[in-house]
Amino acid sequence: GIIGGQDATPGSWPWHALVVAYGPYGYKQCGGSLITNQWVLTAARCSPLPHIFKLKQQVIFYSVGRYNQSVKETICHPAFSFYCWTYENDICLLKLSAPVNFTDYIQPICLASEKSTFHNGTSSWVTGFGYDDSNSFSLQLGYRFSNILQEVNVPILGNNECRYITETDHLLKVTDLSLQFSINFSSQGDEREPLVIKAGSLWVQSGVQSYSYGCGGLSIYTRVSQYQKWISDTVTGTPPEECVTSEVWREVILDLNAGLAGLLRMWTAFIIKTGKQKMRRLAGRLAELKTYTEDDKTRN
Repeated sequence: GIIGGQDATPGSWPWHALVVAYGPYGYKQCGGSLITNQWVLTAARCSPLPHIFKLKQQVIFYSVGRYNQSVKETICHPAFSFYCWTYENDICLLKLSAPVNFTDYIQPICLASEKSTFHNGTSSWVTGFGYDDSNSFSLQLGYRFSNILQEVNVPILGNNECRYITETDHLLKVTDLSLQFSINFSSQGDEREPLVIKAGSLWVQSGVQSYSYGCGGLSIYTRVSQYQKWISDTVTGTPPEECVTSEVWREVILDLNAGLAGLLRMWTAFIIKTGKQKMRRLAGRLAELKTYTEDDKTRN
């Protein structure tokens, strides 16, 4: 859950999903994000000890319409260890039992590209739910989460600042695979929330929460950009059209710019070459004219 946040406007975070995992000792609720019409991105720790316990998972797009989906397949990063608390490679993909239909309230999120950089102080947003005993709908399902999504604006901390803060904690290592943010979090409610930034007109997911230093403390996030290849090799379905379009047009524009630059260079060289040829022809004609003039003077 989130401390210091505010109620989100319906449809403002249409990719946010609530992941509920049932285990032998109850259930665990986490945040997730819809990245295609059939895949949800979340943290690996939302699926604890899969080799020991057969878990039942359910994804709830908790917005207008209460769109629920069961999970058909869980694929966590192969380098993540459920038995070691180093929080590295804490990322997981959930394949839904059936594709969802996109609406104004259910839309996928773009993912940060492999070359993305996040500077100290970059403004970001986190969304999530918390426990709410008064929510009759969630209690009927056996859950205790709020039916009002919360949002909070948080800044990114640079790796140097993160290393200074965590240098005495041997379990936590700030690497190129992780991001850290100054964030107001509650120790109750759902965990592993997505973190997003706005890049131009697009919303882009930059992190998945992996660890939080208690209530209102700092949080470490898995850096999504470092797992782009693994994600693209795993998922199927329809990605956000604007993400694909923006990438395609970015490449087209780059190619077009390169082409225009090359064309401009060719045109300039052509003009220069043509100009030189014309100047040589003109110089030749002037030389001929001078010769004729001198011959006329000699005859006279």
